[in-house]
Amino acid sequence: MSRRFAVLAAGFAAAVSLGGCVSLLPKATPAQLYRFAIQAPAAPARADARGVGLEPIEFPRETFGDGILTTEGSQTSYIAGGRWVGPAPVMFRQAVEQAFDASAPGVRLRARGEPGREVASLGIQVLRFEASYSDPKAPPTIHVTLRARLSAADATPIAVETFDAPAAATANRVSAIVDAYNQAGTGALTALAKWVDTNAPSAGRSARPSR
Repeated sequence: MSRRFAVLAAGFAAAVSLGGCVSLLPKATPAQLYRFAIQAPAAPARADARGVGLEPIEFPRETFGDGILTTEGSQTSYIAGGRWVGPAPVMFRQAVEQAFDASAPGVRLRARGEPGREVASLGIQVLRFEASYSDPKAPPTIHVTLRARLSAADATPIAVETFDAPAAATANRVSAIVDAYNQAGTGALTALAKWVDTNAPSAGRSARPSR
C-alpha cells in the first residue's frame, strides 16, 4: 500500500506542478477531413485499350499541401476547420485515374516505369485548383482548370487543350464547397478522359515501351 500511495502521490505532484503549463486535453477542435474524387462509376476496360503514359502532373505551388485553397482577388487563404485527407496533388492523380476508368475505357493510363506498351504520352498542368470568391458573403465558384498535352509515341505533338468546368458552391459551408470541388473536377477530368480517348493513336501505330 505504501508503494502504491507513493506512486499516486508522485503523479499528483507532477500534475500540480505542470497544471499551469500543460494540458493533456486538446483545446482546438480537430479539422474535418474531406476527399476530392470523381463522381462517376468505373466502366469495364476494353481488352484492346491503348496504353497512354501519364507524365508527372504539374501542380500550383500553393496547393501542394492538404489545405483547401480559396482566392479573393489577389489574396489567397485556406479554409479554417477543413482539410483534404491528403496532399492535393496525390488526390488529383487518383481522380485522373478514376476519370479514365469511368469515361475512357479505350485507354489504359500507365505510370512512368510501369511495364507495357504506349501509343502516346499525356502531360497535365493544373492551372487552378481553388475556390474563388467574388463576394466574401456569397458562396464561391470552384475552378479545376488544367492544360493537357498529348504526344505520340515518337514525341510528335498531337493536340493541346484546356479544360475547365466551374461549379458554384450551393452554400458558404466547407461541405458544400468540397461538393463543388468534386463537381468541377468531375466535369474537367471527364472531358479530359474523353478527349484523350478520341485523340490517342490506334495501337497499330508505333507504340513505345514505357520508361
